[in-house]
Amino acid sequence: MSCKFVRALAVAAALLFAGAAQAETTVIARAGVWQAFAGTANDGTKLCGISTTWPDERYFGLKFYKGDKTFTIQMGSPKWKIDDGAKQTVAMQIDANGTWKGTATGMHFGDKTAGLEFEIVEAQLSQFVEEFAHGETLYLSFPNANVDDWQASLDGTPTLIRTFISCIEAM
Repeated sequence: MSCKFVRALAVAAALLFAGAAQAETTVIARAGVWQAFAGTANDGTKLCGISTTWPDERYFGLKFYKGDKTFTIQMGSPKWKIDDGAKQTVAMQIDANGTWKGTATGMHFGDKTAGLEFEIVEAQLSQFVEEFAHGETLYLSFPNANVDDWQASLDGTPTLIRTFISCIEAM
């Protein structure tokens, strides 16, 4: 066999296996309606997170990807129709604290559910952790979209934020 052919096979195999990678996470703690998890993203990057789901399958997740300096907020609903890359304003508030506003980007989860994601920048991580860990209620709204506002109890997040931070430190 020629060297070119062997190299082409190696590249094809690498691309095949890289494309087949899937997110794999394990729940490491539960509290209230929330769960903490650890594992890998679709691209193999290590991650830690906290998430909750509603009975109608809406999802909210806080994630940290190894190597990042931000937290990623992801949310999704099987009722949504969003194009990948589409921009949507999101307003998030914890109790009566200030509103976290972001421009979220449309995406799809592995199960094809439409979602949005945006980041909490490095300079605001401490403030976000403090509010998330000590808050009672999380509010989400989607200005300029025909989507109902969301609300979630933060019961259990003080315990899980410690688990989340320990997971990050163990990376």
